[in-house]
Amino acid sequence: MIAGVDVVGVDPLASAHELGIIFDAARYSDYEINGNVCELVLDGTTNLLRTTLHQYPGLDESFGEIPSPLPLDEMHGLMRAFYSRAGNPALGCSFETPELQPSIERTPTGMAAPGTIALWAEDIGVSFRFVMITTK
Repeated sequence: MIAGVDVVGVDPLASAHELGIIFDAARYSDYEINGNVCELVLDGTTNLLRTTLHQYPGLDESFGEIPSPLPLDEMHGLMRAFYSRAGNPALGCSFETPELQPSIERTPTGMAAPGTIALWAEDIGVSFRFVMITTK
């Protein structure tokens, strides 16, 4: 999956802001989508790349996170992501600008049931210029 993304603002009242993709996505409610998540996060004042299994109403299962040199509110570029139920690593994403290209790759310890793909943005204003999804 490749998407052209521009973050145009963050909600100043929210404590966490997220941009990413959910593989094997399954709608739980009007505002909760479960699945394998790869995202760029602004948590307080810390920017992170994070991979998780979101399994609402249960707790998320973390596959790992790393600091991101790219601030979420400065994201104007490409978001790339991949997912393979049998791969190693099986899940990964990068957020790319001309100056920075941070990425994360992990193999989940748990898997969501097969599902769809969803783009994810929480407590940010975002514009998607294009989205391209390829499959093997």
